[in-house]
Amino acid sequence: MGYQLLQGLGIIPEARRSQRIGPYEIAYMMYEAYGHRGTGKTLHYHNGSKRILVTRELGAFEFNPHDPTSVLFERCPNAERRECGIYYFDGRRARSSKVSDEQALYQPVARAVLWSPNGKSVALSGQYHVHLVNLAQPAMLDLSETLALRQGPDGRSVEVGAWSPDARKLSVIVTQSVDPVPPFINFAHDLFVVDAQTGAASYVATAEGRNWSDIGYQWLAIGDSYLVAAMPNGQGIGWKVFRKWATDLPPTVSMQWP
Repeated sequence: MGYQLLQGLGIIPEARRSQRIGPYEIAYMMYEAYGHRGTGKTLHYHNGSKRILVTRELGAFEFNPHDPTSVLFERCPNAERRECGIYYFDGRRARSSKVSDEQALYQPVARAVLWSPNGKSVALSGQYHVHLVNLAQPAMLDLSETLALRQGPDGRSVEVGAWSPDARKLSVIVTQSVDPVPPFINFAHDLFVVDAQTGAASYVATAEGRNWSDIGYQWLAIGDSYLVAAMPNGQGIGWKVFRKWATDLPPTVSMQWP
């Protein structure tokens, strides 16, 4: 875009710089528009002598820690709201695919982006949603209805836990207030295991008083698969662990243990 055209749009470029991260190049353009200063970012991928445009109007981004040729990025063009969301770029195929309508790469929640151990899947989570993305397809599973996530006084929020060592399952923790009226200060934390291929969820146990990050659980190898092993029902100082009945769980989940 020429300088005169930018001036006609009220946009005055002030400075440019670029940054290389592995095979990627991020070009920054600092500009003044309508009396305000801002920064525009463009992402390119270098494949040998070829320089491939990945996206303009680049938002937050995160490189795959297991595969330097792939990246997740957000974009939201002002004139194309339907384009807003998270995209996955596969440098080996030089192809981008939209994987989520959410913009959650840097949300203020624990582990908003959690890559699987083999780098072939990723969990994207916010306070009231969690998406599992199979990057080989790519295809997305929305677990919000399965886990009955919702806002409100009786809301159920989610936190991503950890991938199983074989990257086939993911633990998630769903938190809900147990107080009938405000202030909501007491919470129950349901621990679930989710199949990364099907999205099926199974219930493990519930903690009150403390979250599972404090109490702890671990992946247990059973044959060629993994289950989550959590401590048995019991009472600690200011906390307890117990198992709910199936009738007290969302109808879309099963019990991990028969």
